[in-house]
Amino acid sequence: MKRIFIIILCCMLLLAGCGRIEQRTLNKTQGRLLFCNNDSLMLICDGSPIVINTDGLENADLFNDGDLVEVWHDDVLTSYPGQTKAYKIELIQKGSMADIDEYVARELCQMGWIAYDDMALRYMEAGYIIDCETPDTQE
Repeated sequence: MKRIFIIILCCMLLLAGCGRIEQRTLNKTQGRLLFCNNDSLMLICDGSPIVINTDGLENADLFNDGDLVEVWHDDVLTSYPGQTKAYKIELIQKGSMADIDEYVARELCQMGWIAYDDMALRYMEAGYIIDCETPDTQE
């Protein structure tokens, strides 16, 4: 009788462990959005760009360059630019390309994330003229 009780107890413990749902702790970060080549979306936070994977988010295309947002995401991978998966994006304040740090945009341009002409045009449409040489004239 004790053996059957012990076997049943062990089975119950094993089954109880199988039904466990792992809870994920999400990070929240505020920053400015920047649309890049290949439909990539960057979050510029304190001068550091983070590529955010928006697969499964329905509202990711409702935002514009420079919008201030809060993003709920996984841990950020330590590559440059950093990378993470976003689960929710919430608008805090509308913005424009002029709200994006010009230095960060130029750096992303040099890395191939944004075409130079596209970057210059977006800044011009926002009423902001960037002061940098074209990639062809840089040394």
